[in-house]
Amino acid sequence: MQRNLVATVVIALFALSAGASWAQMGTPNLPSATPWQGADAYRAEGRFFQEDNQTWGVFFRGANGERADGMFGYFDWETTGEDPIGGAVRQSDYEAVVIDLKWLLYEGSPAVAVRGGADLPLGNPRGTNLSTTSAALGSGPIPVVSVPVEFGIVGDATVVVEPKYIWFDDPLSVVGGGSVEGWGEVFMLGAGVRWPISERTDVVADAAYPLSGTNSIDEVTNEVTEALAWSAGISHMIGGSGDWQIDLFATTAAGPTPATSSIATPDQSVGGGVSVSGTW
Repeated sequence: MQRNLVATVVIALFALSAGASWAQMGTPNLPSATPWQGADAYRAEGRFFQEDNQTWGVFFRGANGERADGMFGYFDWETTGEDPIGGAVRQSDYEAVVIDLKWLLYEGSPAVAVRGGADLPLGNPRGTNLSTTSAALGSGPIPVVSVPVEFGIVGDATVVVEPKYIWFDDPLSVVGGGSVEGWGEVFMLGAGVRWPISERTDVVADAAYPLSGTNSIDEVTNEVTEALAWSAGISHMIGGSGDWQIDLFATTAAGPTPATSSIATPDQSVGGGVSVSGTW
């Protein structure tokens, strides 16, 4: 954990060394419908759960004309359950390259965009039963398609609603033979709010739940189940001209990528997240 935490901090500080204006959009788990139009943006984020469970990533986002943007990044997931799930402690290992593209379909209030992306695993995602050392393996990309819809409410506050479809692996192959049930195809509906409370600080919150499919693991039975993935916190601009920004939040979502933002922790275990952003 210490090695990855140090790496996150070092890369974050590197991103912050560049000084240009910055304005974060969206919430920790949901995107804005409005494409990024500033200078190229860099972000480092870590999510830290109990008992050394953590996920972290580094991301780059750039504009593509006035109606589109794209994000490219790296994401790492290292978790070992604090308590047994179905009588066994599970360890999860996952590394992925992340691609996230967005096109603005309609500009106004509401703004409507289409978002397409994927987590591209480096190797096979692995879930290991530490009691038996048996492991379930994922394979291949995890595609995601969504339609973010954003509109203003009171003052400068904005709300984002995002229907999203994710293609997880199902079934998962087991080392030594056989298979176990995976999450498969999931349709989720999420909503988030970004509410300014001062010139430099916003309150951010979001929540998403599967309308079909599953996105978590039952902490008693070790079977796939559905659960709420949410976050809540603050987003604060720092520097004389708001050159960079820090987000602090609580969350039950595994990560910020198109796929991992849909995964809810077993037993609604809450983690603390920190995200640092800047432009180059």
